[in-house]
Amino acid sequence: MNVGRVGNIRIPLLRLILRAEKGINQKGLLHRLLEAAAHTLMPDKVLILDAGVSVAEVQEAGVRWYLIRGRENCTARRNQLPPRKKRGHPPEYGEPVRPLAHRYRDRPLPATPPDEERTFVYQGREVRAQGYHGLVRSDQKVSADNATFSIWVFRDPAYRKPLVLITNLPVSPEAVLCLYRERWPVEQVPLVA
Repeated sequence: MNVGRVGNIRIPLLRLILRAEKGINQKGLLHRLLEAAAHTLMPDKVLILDAGVSVAEVQEAGVRWYLIRGRENCTARRNQLPPRKKRGHPPEYGEPVRPLAHRYRDRPLPATPPDEERTFVYQGREVRAQGYHGLVRSDQKVSADNATFSIWVFRDPAYRKPLVLITNLPVSPEAVLCLYRERWPVEQVPLVA
């Protein structure tokens, strides 16, 4: 689906309707949808998705450019090995990155310091963005062949909770936030249907 405009009003422009086949489950339908999107997207278009889709699913489908809303407890890994310890097995995975602090089984897990911090004005409000770059999925071992992505955390005074966005686009945080806002007209289609 593309997003068009009539004056100042954004409207969804349907490009493809995918029917569920008999006996297909939701995961299978999502896989078909992502593959269809990967084949129909023009090279300069971005697939913008909500938190129900993982980076692994998007990468497996072969989507070139993506922007996904991440969960508050999302984690990733660095794509370089940590320093080797004197004892034990040599590390195969990069260090974990947690953009936001959370708890796991009553144990606090602190947030990882960001690689980059920026502030910018959006609709008259000062938004703070924290960026984590060169990341891979948590299940991937360190490799030069891994597809990397960035995680941006936006703190906007108009909202209680931070917004976590995951993308492989090499663009500014302002562009990432503006792109994600273009996703909202999509909500009109299922509501009307």
